[in-house]
Amino acid sequence: SVNPFSIGKAYADTISARTARISMTAEVTVPGASGAQQSVHLAANGAMNLATKAADVTATMPVIGSLEMRIVGTTMYMHFPAALANQIPGGKSWVSLSFGQLCGGSGGSLFGGAGAADPGSALEQLRNSGSVVRDVGSGTVDGAPATHYRVTIDMAKALQSAKTRCPGGPVGQNLQNVAGRIHFQPMDVWVDGQDRVRRVHFVETVPVQSKSITTDMTMDLSDFGTPVQVSAPPAADTLDAAQIPGFDQAAQGA
Repeated sequence: SVNPFSIGKAYADTISARTARISMTAEVTVPGASGAQQSVHLAANGAMNLATKAADVTATMPVIGSLEMRIVGTTMYMHFPAALANQIPGGKSWVSLSFGQLCGGSGGSLFGGAGAADPGSALEQLRNSGSVVRDVGSGTVDGAPATHYRVTIDMAKALQSAKTRCPGGPVGQNLQNVAGRIHFQPMDVWVDGQDRVRRVHFVETVPVQSKSITTDMTMDLSDFGTPVQVSAPPAADTLDAAQIPGFDQAAQGA
């Protein structure tokens, strides 16, 4: 075991680096039409302002293809490929979705914000690590030596963090129910020799109606200090998801 405050120091030292490139992969297991579970692979690469949690990533998703996502403040902006963009009303190129919209309904990630699509939320949860921190061993991440720790996330604190990432809307009822049942959520963290977080991995299962969605996500951080500028797309070229029937409900998993 190590002092739990060392993870807090790793978080602080990571934020002090101000920016980083990020690489994310996720396996999302969802109920299929026939009742059998189906696995969907998602991948994203981009950059993040560690201090503000602003991020600009390009994600690859089944069916949709390549999708650019920007997170600015508590809003996610999505730029769809041409094959789908022509379905956006008004000829807009971007769709905006607030974290308040994402967190409402019956869905909601244990980590708040945009869940697995929000790298800032996953990193933020290191501030909510509990008293159990275990040294799993050493290894490398992107060629850099790193120590692997297993931490526990205090779900009561995580719920409060989720609420701050969901302004203007309620935190999903399932999120509150899960936080009430699961008091601690495990998370794996790799920390380099400069006490910076190089990898975060977690598995979360969130019930949706009578079924459940499981997300197995890994996020790597590299190239600390790389120039990062993230801004919202032009308002005139952006449509609020609330104006697209069913869009925000689909994003919530409701």
